[in-house]
Amino acid sequence: MNTRTLCQLCMFLVIFLDSVTDAVWTLTGSSEFAVAGKSFTLTCDPHDSNALAVKCKRLDIDTTAAGTSRATVEANGCRFDFGSDTQYQYTCVPGPVYKLTIPANVMTNSQNNKVWRCESLFGGAAAEHKVKVQVPVSSVSLQADNAVNQNVIVIYESIPNTFYCITNGCRPKANVTVTTSGVTEGPLTESTTQNGDLMITRVAQVIKAYRGGSTAKTIQCSAVNIQGRQSVASQLITFNVYYIPSVEPTLTGYTNGTVLYEGDNDLTVTCQQSGGYPLSIITWSCESQTGTTNNSQTVASSYVQLTVNRNLNRKTCTCTVRHPDNNLAYTRTLSVAFTVYYPPSTPTVQPSGTSFPWVENTRGVLRCTTTPGNPSETTYKWLQNSLVINGQTGNTFNILKLTSEHNGLPIQCRVSNVYTRDRPPAKVSNISTLDVQYKPIISLSNRMVVVAEGQDVKIICSAIGNPTPIVNWHRENLTYTFGTDTSATLALEKATRNDTGIYKCKANTRGNSGNQSQIFMSEESIKIYVFYFTINKATPVCSSSESISISCCSVINHLKPLKFHGWKHRMGNTTVRSLQGKLLTMNYNTLSIDYCGYYDSGIYTCEAAVDLHNNNTWYSFSSSIELVVTAPPVVSSNMLDTNVNKKKKNVCDLLLCTKTRHRGMD
Repeated sequence: MNTRTLCQLCMFLVIFLDSVTDAVWTLTGSSEFAVAGKSFTLTCDPHDSNALAVKCKRLDIDTTAAGTSRATVEANGCRFDFGSDTQYQYTCVPGPVYKLTIPANVMTNSQNNKVWRCESLFGGAAAEHKVKVQVPVSSVSLQADNAVNQNVIVIYESIPNTFYCITNGCRPKANVTVTTSGVTEGPLTESTTQNGDLMITRVAQVIKAYRGGSTAKTIQCSAVNIQGRQSVASQLITFNVYYIPSVEPTLTGYTNGTVLYEGDNDLTVTCQQSGGYPLSIITWSCESQTGTTNNSQTVASSYVQLTVNRNLNRKTCTCTVRHPDNNLAYTRTLSVAFTVYYPPSTPTVQPSGTSFPWVENTRGVLRCTTTPGNPSETTYKWLQNSLVINGQTGNTFNILKLTSEHNGLPIQCRVSNVYTRDRPPAKVSNISTLDVQYKPIISLSNRMVVVAEGQDVKIICSAIGNPTPIVNWHRENLTYTFGTDTSATLALEKATRNDTGIYKCKANTRGNSGNQSQIFMSEESIKIYVFYFTINKATPVCSSSESISISCCSVINHLKPLKFHGWKHRMGNTTVRSLQGKLLTMNYNTLSIDYCGYYDSGIYTCEAAVDLHNNNTWYSFSSSIELVVTAPPVVSSNMLDTNVNKKKKNVCDLLLCTKTRHRGMD
């Protein structure tokens, strides 16, 4: 180098150093933020300092370290002094302005916060620039107070809810937008936190929601931090607005106090709750019923179907209505208590105290047993042959003194209450047939028998009793005849005067009442009178024109006066005449016939009548004898009437006497 050149160089250095000293250098980026994957240019401007050479370096790279080669790069007449890293591009424009370009492949996040420095090659003036690499926001999340990350969430009507839009880390800070629909927006607050050199944006939005409306209730966040880039969006959250019903539930189908009748149609009780969201849940406590759900879009409904019977009486059915979200604490209960009328149970009738058989002349009590119905007030009626027995009320049937007439009576008990009054018929018991033991009751076909000697006697004695009696006939102390059942016949063939007397019909049986055995016995007496006549001649004979007397004597109780006594004269089958005799004594009647003639022959019958029982009942008796008259025959066309009528002296008087001849007569 010659002297002239050296002088020029020295002059340049002086000028350069002077300019470095006086000028203010700047180092600026091509944009506020570098974008990863895109080239980024740093411009070093000495601002007319006439710097002929600069050096640019990243401060975190030590270009003076041992072993680091240095190189001078000329660009468009400008000189860059730089280390051995040639991955950067350098340009120089007249001015001079020096530019360093970080290529796209080099511009990564690793370049972030790296400080670049441009300075004079000879030292002195310099400028620095920190490269900030832009990181776009890539996500934004939407969260609720409970941090549930769901697309559909529940909020409660009119209750403030805070939702948070949170971005991931980015540079620069993202702008967050909250978009809502169908809700009321409250205060919005924003905060930024740093995660290293990245920025996280958190926006809190308060909202309230109300029921109704046709617009979907939603919220969504969006975020962007680089102008011109597409914003990112969070998930869209749809709100289900829960709220409680505004009206009280209802219970229909039955009203407390209403009377149901057993056997009525099944009862349907319905519990309903209008409004609220979601619809209320209805549960039952009702006779093991779970209920049948019958919801509509706006009404929760459930019903139970009940059989109307006595088991339902006084039972309570309760429906519980509650909102399905326990946080809303909405619960209502409705109850009904049923009143069911039903009849008493079918009664039974049994002896009370002493069981069957009962004994006559004692007291008998039947008891009617039933389970009361509802209402429990029970009316008792006692029936015989389905007819009400007057004077017997209450649940006992009382007979103060039992007789034979009570035996075999069919007794029933009928019970009733309000139910059977409104829903007849009443309940009727089984038939209880009274079993009353009593002494036999004897019936005789005749109480007194008066027969003529030689007639047959037949008297039937029958007896009824409980137990069934055996009947026998007795005379005095001897058994006269035996019976095998409830009837015995006393038969006397051709009674004689010796049969006159008192006969007894006896009936007896053996009963059991409780643990005791008892004999029942009855007897009835009958008097048999055998009436006979005695005539003093067996076959009287009278000669013509002679007189004859025929005596008739009646043998019967002498205390009984005769009503009538006379004679009848019969020839063959023809009654010739009736003759009235003269009563001479109480025992004999004498028929006197003077001047016997042929026409006096025939049969003469002595007749008598007596009232044995003083009841105007007359018994007639007769006895006959034949009179033979020895006389020549008489021939006459009308001889019977003529001769009989001419015999004026043939008048007979009848004397009837009574004699007591037999034992046993009073």
